[in-house]
Amino acid sequence: MSSETSTGPADPASGDAGRPSEGLGGTDPTARPAARPSRDEALRPVPGGGPGTGAEAEPDDLRLERTNDPTEPSDTWGGLADVVAEDVLRTAHRLEAAGVRVEPPVGHPASLALCVVEAVWAPRVRPTAVAGVVARVREHLAGTGGPDDGLDAPALLASFTAAGDDEAWAAALATRHRTASTADAPLKATAVREAAEALVGVGVVTTADLLAVLRDHRAAAAQAHTRARARARAAGAPWPPVEPPAAPASERWEAVRAAWCAAAGQSSGRSWHRLLLLAGAEQVVPDDDVRRFTSRLVRGLLAGGQPARAGSRPGALEAAALLEAAAAVLGAPAREVDHVVWRSELQVGARHPGDGRAG
Repeated sequence: MSSETSTGPADPASGDAGRPSEGLGGTDPTARPAARPSRDEALRPVPGGGPGTGAEAEPDDLRLERTNDPTEPSDTWGGLADVVAEDVLRTAHRLEAAGVRVEPPVGHPASLALCVVEAVWAPRVRPTAVAGVVARVREHLAGTGGPDDGLDAPALLASFTAAGDDEAWAAALATRHRTASTADAPLKATAVREAAEALVGVGVVTTADLLAVLRDHRAAAAQAHTRARARARAAGAPWPPVEPPAAPASERWEAVRAAWCAAAGQSSGRSWHRLLLLAGAEQVVPDDDVRRFTSRLVRGLLAGGQPARAGSRPGALEAAALLEAAAAVLGAPAREVDHVVWRSELQVGARHPGDGRAG
């Protein structure tokens, strides 16, 4: 069993702090991003004026009001991508200044087993301890000779069976860290086993299975949105509607997410978000973190005198689409923007532990 103590600053989120980062960090936080620049130019201040050149926009350039033209290309949250991009950039600089790494984790796109272990172990555990646990589990599973060299969720469960119980598994491969700071909190080893059991129970055994759940959820939402807009266009009705339709819920998405969140210590959903990032998700994960982040920005704009509009609080799916549009403005991968938001919301939850969002 490895020691639970290690050097370096503790990271309450995922064990990434303290390492140098690239991508969304390292630029002037007052700079406005250019419209859809190249990856290398995305985060540099651009002098000059006019659309797409990085010029400062006046507040009345924001388009929050509902349009009566159902063919208006800006759609529900049109005109906000640039504003959200600026906010993401400011957030990235703030996190970096606090020593938080904003680059998304490298992850384990070929191993759902390792994604589960790291997603559960990372919160409130030092980076070196997390890395040690993941390395020992990887080495153990690779030597089992199971399907896909022991990389899938059933192979992880088999390692628990071979160990005998959660305590023995933790002693052999991991640490005795718990899911919370209280002495009677379940072991993280127990959470790993329960989470793996939950995923297998709903038919998710590989990272490909997991990412298909996210992809299908986003695709179904996009199709429903397209159909609703087409109906509005045919009827000559305003878009977005005065009473926006509820975002469609994917039964598969909800079932898999609920199964994961039912594991010991995982009810906040934060490790679910991280699980998808570790698995290699390229889309923004539509969850409460992205909804809260964009909703605060919209509330601030409305409080600053911008006109109210129908559906002025984006849902999770709308917020995810808006963050992806902001990523396009920045010329950055959507997963980088997603990770910045996740990091930021984790800090918000840590500052307000009573809301149940931390951890």
